[in-house]
Amino acid sequence: LHLFAGTPRLGTFDDAAAGLGATVDSVDTLHGGREHDLLDTARQEAIVAAVTAGEYTVVFIGTPCSSFSIWWLAATMPTLRTREHPEGLPGLTDTRRAYVDTHNKLAEFSARVAHAAFDAGCTVVIENPPDRGMRASPHFRWSTRHHAPLWLMPCMRLLAAHIRPKWV
Repeated sequence: LHLFAGTPRLGTFDDAAAGLGATVDSVDTLHGGREHDLLDTARQEAIVAAVTAGEYTVVFIGTPCSSFSIWWLAATMPTLRTREHPEGLPGLTDTRRAYVDTHNKLAEFSARVAHAAFDAGCTVVIENPPDRGMRASPHFRWSTRHHAPLWLMPCMRLLAAHIRPKWV
């Protein structure tokens, strides 16, 4: 299963799996349009049920990262999140709040799927940029010390406590 699969192209998880003779269920609006909308609650429940039922061996999740990007820390950009407010800064405009809330919902869904996949015995991969604000990280930069990556979201911290991931 490949969630948030992006545009079909060479060099992707799907392409690598096909090279090994494996099939992949790729889910992304860029693959299947509205039928693949992962904000749809019924679609989410169907995916979690399939994962829980053991229909997959590997679950690869490419949670959309744009609202978690260090790009938002640029002086010319409005800050959306900080380490102190990983779910979004207080006082965001309605448009920016809606944008952040959408990404929060996708992060929460990603964590639910990863939790179900782990409990079902799957290999789970969540692809997202590293934490550039963690001082102990080789990726740390003073200019990005306020970075709030996906990994600081409460749902991801709970997931990590449950599955004890290998961080790479």
